Formats: sequence, C-alpha cells, structure tokens
Amino acid sequence: MPKTIIISNRLPIKVQRTEEGLAYESSEGGLATGLGSIYKQGDNVWIGWPGTYFEEDSEKKQVRQDLHQQSMHPVYLTEGEIRDFYEGFSNETLWPTFHYFSQYAVYEDTYWEAYQRVNQKFCEAVMELASAGDTIWVHDYQLLLLPAMLREQMPESTIGFFQHIPFPSFEVFRLLPWREQLLQGMLGADLIGFHTYDDARHFLSSVSRIVGLNTSQGLIDNGFRNIMVDAFPMGLTMTSTPAWPRQKKPTPKLPNTAKPCRSSALSCLLTAWTTPRGFRKGCKPLSCS
Repeated sequence: MPKTIIISNRLPIKVQRTEEGLAYESSEGGLATGLGSIYKQGDNVWIGWPGTYFEEDSEKKQVRQDLHQQSMHPVYLTEGEIRDFYEGFSNETLWPTFHYFSQYAVYEDTYWEAYQRVNQKFCEAVMELASAGDTIWVHDYQLLLLPAMLREQMPESTIGFFQHIPFPSFEVFRLLPWREQLLQGMLGADLIGFHTYDDARHFLSSVSRIVGLNTSQGLIDNGFRNIMVDAFPMGLTMTSTPAWPRQKKPTPKLPNTAKPCRSSALSCLLTAWTTPRGFRKGCKPLSCS
C-alpha cells in the first residue's frame, strides 16, 4: 500500500543519554507539532536525525528498533557532520542569508561539501524504505539538495518540498556561491511550498534569473515536467495547544466622547500580542486630550 514518507533534518523525537540509559523526548519546534498527526497514519514513516551522535553499533540498533515502533527511521550523523552540515552550512550560511543577514553568512567549502554528503546520506535512507507509488515529502532548508537526488533515483516518484523559513529576494539569494546547485536541488520536487506568497515570488524570480527556466502563474517548465510553486501557510490544530483562559470581566469600551490615543493603543496591542498576560488581563483603553 502506498505510504507517505516525511523527511526532515530532525525527527519529532530526540534521543538523549542519561544515567539510566537512552531517553526519548519530544523535539521542540512547530514542524514536529504541525505534522504530528500525519506520520502516525497507516504505513507512513518519518525519516530524520535523532538529535545526537552514536558511535556504538549496539546503540544504533536499539534506537532504530525503538523508533521503528513509533513510525520513525533514524539517519545517523557523525560529530563532524553535525558541526559542518548542521551548525556550519545550514545555520551559518543558509540561515542568515535566508533571513536577510547575509553580512553574517559564512562561506566555507568544507561546509558545502558536508552539506552535499549529508543530503546524499538522507537520500540513501529514503531509498531503503521507498517503494513505487509512495509520496515523498521533504522539509526545510537543511535538505535543499535532496529532492533532485531522489528524482534521479526514482524518476516517476511524487516528491514535495516545503520550506519553513523565508526565501530571500533574488538580490540576496544570488550572493550564495552555490545558488544554482541549491535551486536545482529544490527543482527535483513536483510541488514546492512556502509560507507566504512573497517567498514563492522570490523563489520564482531566482529560478528565472539564475537557472533560466520559464515561469508562469506559479508553474516552472523544466522541459520534462511542470513544477508547481505556491504558498501554503502552516498552522496548528486547536487541540494541540492549550486554550487561552477566558476573561472574567469584559474589556471596558472607550467612551464615545474620548479620543483614542494611537501610541497607547499600539503599546497595548503589542503587550497583548507578545505576552499571555496581556491576553488574560485585557487592555484598558486610554484617551488623549
């Protein structure tokens, strides 16, 4: 029976060493929460790094068996790969560039080489489990090369890619020395998703200017197939988050004769938006003479 294979840098569960042995804890972040209801269905499986490195084969075997019972499959990274792939290229090169802090980006060939190797390692892990008819869903900036690697191995497969961080404008993205290789990697997918239309527009602009492919109305023609690009804002189900406490008293209304004070209203809105306390207590309206 066809299944969905989810691939991300980290699994929704991380493994930690304790005095009692190996312990399993939920991973932080919205990706694990947002996709938690999908990988547990049917024969679906989630592939990713379990959060630490292992040298003993016995530990690897135990972790693999434990995660298999929860529909997960580990990709083991060495200490050097964690340093150069994850902490290096992913977080010191891509992350600042994609968030418009290119002045802090680090360009190191060793980081790029590790990034390619680890993406290939993830590809090999997928090939161990993938079958004809499966849907493969790749996630986020750590695995930009993976869709094309999978396409080469399984030309007829259905591959999706979703980016959970912004995609920068062409003027910023072009600063990356490996810009074309990264785009070609993403173009291995059939469907490429972003959180916002601005991100999708920036990606299409980079594909057109750097790779030289025709784009029209969210479709990319690579000469063999059409690749769809769109915005899919990701949210959480209400049952996955605690309900906000209800206010015991309604927020008092501003008298008709009072003039609203814009600065106070803005300050109140920011307080309510950024702190749970602001939501619970409400904001008292002020007026300016």
